[in-house]
Amino acid sequence: MRAEAEERVRTDVERRLREENAEVQRRQSTAEVEREARAAHQVREAQTLADRDHAERDRILRQVREAAEAKAKDDWAASEERVRREAEQRGIREGQERARRDAAALERREAALRRVDRAGGVDPMRALWDAAREGDAMGLRELLRSGDVDVRRAQWIESSPLHAASAAGHEDCVQLLLTAGCDINQPNPGGRTPLYAACVCGRLQCAVLLIRHGATLDAADLWGSTPLVAASSGGHARCVQLLLEHGCDTRAKGPQGTALDAARSAEHSECVELLLQHLSVR
Repeated sequence: MRAEAEERVRTDVERRLREENAEVQRRQSTAEVEREARAAHQVREAQTLADRDHAERDRILRQVREAAEAKAKDDWAASEERVRREAEQRGIREGQERARRDAAALERREAALRRVDRAGGVDPMRALWDAAREGDAMGLRELLRSGDVDVRRAQWIESSPLHAASAAGHEDCVQLLLTAGCDINQPNPGGRTPLYAACVCGRLQCAVLLIRHGATLDAADLWGSTPLVAASSGGHARCVQLLLEHGCDTRAKGPQGTALDAARSAEHSECVELLLQHLSVR
């Protein structure tokens, strides 16, 4: 009897232990499920907040972009309008200035023609060109002072007074014309500048003066000939040396080829030697 009672007690204890263990496991499982559910809810909430933040950021960026594009369009339109107004104003000013210059030139020309009539038919432009060609520095000075001719545009027999003085070798007249504002690089109808005129005629001092005042060394005429080619073809060795010392282009070609070709063709040995020495140094 006692053994049976003990067996019942042990069985009952084991049953209660199993029940308690099962209850503990059930509670642990329930707690785990609740934790997972809470974690999933937190993830969903975090994702929702992230989506809201992303949407808000996109909205703000879109507003900023639209505002920037609108401002850029407004700035561009304002800039174009400003450029248009400035161009109109510039065109008006340039037109007015041209009209004033033309009126002044016409007035000077009419005054010159009146003086021509009083002087017995001598055109002041012709007189200016003749004085430059003949080296009449005193007469040239008086003509320049009179203002009868716009020396910057003066032409006679298809060349300027500066061409005439440079070709004739009148340094004092060249200086007077440069001081008066004569265009140092003005070409004649054949494209030849005053420096070309000086070099083709071998007028060294006039060439020195023109270069000192900024004459373009390599200005070519309509046939491609430059002052160096002209001086070499004419055998003007001192002009060739001057141009080489100032760094002119020896590769330019005229009708006879380069300066070296022209010097060889004309059998100007001194010019050939100068050009060969220069080319060998380079």
